[in-house]
Amino acid sequence: MKSEMARLAIVAMSLCFSNGFKHQFQCLSPNSKLRTNVCLGIRPRMAMSTRIEPSSPFLSKINSVFKFNIERANQKSQLFRITNEARFLFLAAMVGLLTGTSVSLFKLGTDLVKNVLYSSTLLGGLSPAVSMIVVPLIPLLGALIVVGVRKLMPNKSFGPGLGGLVAEVENGASFSFLRAIGKAISAVFTLGTGNSLGPEGPAVEIGVASSRLVCFNRELATERRRMLLLAGSAAGVAAGFNAPIAGVFFSLEIIGDSFSRGSTFNKSSVASTLLCASISAIVARIGLKAEHALRPAPYIILNPLSELPLFLGLGMISGLVAVTFKFFMEKSKEFFKKSEGLPNWSKPMVGSLITGVVGIQLPQILFFGYEMMDNLLANTSEYGLFKLAQLCIVKAMVTAICFGSGLVGGTFAPSLFLGATAGAFYQKVLIILSSLPVLSFFTTISAAPAYAMVGAAAVLAAVYRAPLTSTLLLFELTKDYDIVLPLMASAGVASLMMELFQKVKAQPEESSDNVLPPIGYIEMGMSSSAKRKPIMNSLTADKALLPNVLVVHSKEKIDQTADLLYRFKQDVGVVVDGDVEVGKERLVSVEDLVENGGIEIKGIVSLVDLLKATENGGGDAETVGEICSTEFLSIRDSESLLTAAEKLETSGFRYIPVLRTEDSEKCIGLVCQWSIRTAVRLREAMIAFQK
Repeated sequence: MKSEMARLAIVAMSLCFSNGFKHQFQCLSPNSKLRTNVCLGIRPRMAMSTRIEPSSPFLSKINSVFKFNIERANQKSQLFRITNEARFLFLAAMVGLLTGTSVSLFKLGTDLVKNVLYSSTLLGGLSPAVSMIVVPLIPLLGALIVVGVRKLMPNKSFGPGLGGLVAEVENGASFSFLRAIGKAISAVFTLGTGNSLGPEGPAVEIGVASSRLVCFNRELATERRRMLLLAGSAAGVAAGFNAPIAGVFFSLEIIGDSFSRGSTFNKSSVASTLLCASISAIVARIGLKAEHALRPAPYIILNPLSELPLFLGLGMISGLVAVTFKFFMEKSKEFFKKSEGLPNWSKPMVGSLITGVVGIQLPQILFFGYEMMDNLLANTSEYGLFKLAQLCIVKAMVTAICFGSGLVGGTFAPSLFLGATAGAFYQKVLIILSSLPVLSFFTTISAAPAYAMVGAAAVLAAVYRAPLTSTLLLFELTKDYDIVLPLMASAGVASLMMELFQKVKAQPEESSDNVLPPIGYIEMGMSSSAKRKPIMNSLTADKALLPNVLVVHSKEKIDQTADLLYRFKQDVGVVVDGDVEVGKERLVSVEDLVENGGIEIKGIVSLVDLLKATENGGGDAETVGEICSTEFLSIRDSESLLTAAEKLETSGFRYIPVLRTEDSEKCIGLVCQWSIRTAVRLREAMIAFQK
């Protein structure tokens, strides 16, 4: 007996030092009778659980060796976790450093192009007649460079936009460094020549490209790559505005929501995003030698509470401006896409030429950094109602033309400009109306810069569906608590207005090729489920049925049902009435259910229902028919997956039975969020392959 235990102990000691999978070996101390879990490096096939009885001092020695190896294994495991997290944070710091440097070079390059082409040395000696000809040609020069750079890119394309880059990371697509460099250079000349777009979109894409460059040729899990992408996007906003807090909220509120469900935001993700945004902002501050990209004008909000209803009205106006801006952008993209008479290389030239011609009469709509907007905020009294309305409408139209024609830039800065002009216009209207008896109780109305800044953030919140980001951005720029309350109210109302106007207009046919947006184009600020609404409308519920359904008799006991769930690895089953015969095959395939015309069900029972019944002391005394959910939502097999998804989301249920349209009492299967996502992604893949 002693020799057998000795051999067993020696074998266990050798396994402690071997490499492989972890397993628990239970050892009993002869003195304390204390169970000890020993991590053994054995393979799953050799898995065992052995209880060693105390019989000799030799076993005590073996136990002490076991304990020593346990401590060493725990220390190594903890050290590995710490080292792994430290390496990940180091990668996040590298992303922040690279993004801050790249965004600084990007902005310095844009300023250099602007200062050279619009310098007094070049344009100062020209007569007014010659200037009328030369100035429109400067934005055209930027379009020519964009067209030339695009021809050098793979497939003569800059690839997907910001949302498409997020989709590439999710799908594990390869990273093209050449496209990232080419797109950044094109953005430099697009913005440096004055075309009506903004630098923040390219700055965020630079941050995303930096994260993908750091991840290049590294063995990182997809979840880690997602975290670094979030950190890179935050770093782009932080460097662009020198606002790291707003950058963090931008990544979590906009980029993070663009991921498919299943992505997690844990402490590592938040820590890496904070670190990356902070380093990027510091590097950009050193490189650009500026505190903030946008410098708000001095203002005083006289009474935030009493003016709160007025700021709610500003939120409605900002929402309408954002909706109009979105409408212009969609129509512009549609126009240039359907313009078969225009070659692709000529479309950016058309957009830049229109920008240059309009810029002769309204130079404020050209992009000259944030200097024009700073001047607008500081001198709103110089602009009348007509001028402010004209700037708002024309800026929205010209930006949409530049965006749709294929010029490279973002809509962050134009959104702020539109909101600032709308806010200043709204304040001037309030001043006029305050003399009326209806508004006589509003004795104090703040100055125009306050309304202009709140309007800028509210339009930004509506366009990107990011009220928290816009609120934090303005608070970080102004450092004023008084503006937070009116800003939150305006941003919330504006975002709600946008949601109300962004309903699905029509249900596309299943065979339509337009059920998905163009490949690479995904609108930022829209959740992953909202992006897939068109295709969810095109699929019916019977296309997302779970492959198998567990059938449970209503008279079965709880422990028997629990055994069925455990045996077939299911967490839900359909309950049939006592009069229905249940065969031996409890796990029925969907094909068999559909072929047999479905099965009449009484209710649904889940693992949660069984646990609740057990906790209440029911035990074997209760049958499944007494505890199952008899009042459940259902859906017809001809209804759309969008309807099924909305029912799942609003009801809180995990599963919904699918009933036959011909016979509403017969169930042909179950759908859940997972099955719906799988069906939609399969349909997306099929459409992509067909294209």
